[in-house]
Amino acid sequence: MSILPPGVLAEQARQARSQGYRHLKMKLGGDDGLDTERVRAVRSAINDDLAIRVDANQGWGDPATARAMIRALEAYRIDWIEQPIRADDIDGFRLLRQDTSACLMADESVVDAGDLAQFVRDRSVDMVNLKLMKSGGITPCHRLATQAELGGLKVQIGSMLETSIASAAGFHLALSHPNIVSTELSGPMKFTKEPGNLQYVLPEVQITEEPGLGIEVDRDVLTELTVSECEISR
Repeated sequence: MSILPPGVLAEQARQARSQGYRHLKMKLGGDDGLDTERVRAVRSAINDDLAIRVDANQGWGDPATARAMIRALEAYRIDWIEQPIRADDIDGFRLLRQDTSACLMADESVVDAGDLAQFVRDRSVDMVNLKLMKSGGITPCHRLATQAELGGLKVQIGSMLETSIASAAGFHLALSHPNIVSTELSGPMKFTKEPGNLQYVLPEVQITEEPGLGIEVDRDVLTELTVSECEISR
């Protein structure tokens, strides 16, 4: 759910409930001071029928602002709070952990094993959001998920609004690792047209047993949507 007026978000939440969604992810961190009103409106619209997760996308900036926002949102029963502060402010997460018991998730702050090791040492977050595009693909993210498991942190596989092809890769990774407890790979549902055929039957996605990623690529659609192309030689 994007950063929109509270009333619009409330209506979107009601529609999502009727469509079969079980979790809502709300983008926050706008500069209009309405983040609390947005969450209040959504929670009021759906009661406790759906879980709410929020992602500030670094938008609250510093730990003091994030601390105040987290306290303001406590009444609305938030599952977790993703990337409340700037990505490079690793120490800021330690400060937040001292002041809140809310479930905190790092996203932009975690790209490689070194980043993750710092969070494990600091015990400053509860979860990390891994993205295949961010960290180099299936194998690197699988290794990171294992590292997180050994460090006591749960994992979500995040989305950069990929097509069915890359989304299927994320789902296969999530199914392959017991420490990956959540996915948000909703990209294919947001396109009017895309080259893959990943099927969503809310609240589930249909993963086939076909070879590879199990995706059939419509080459005509791929050609239609291609802006530029190049040939890579080995």
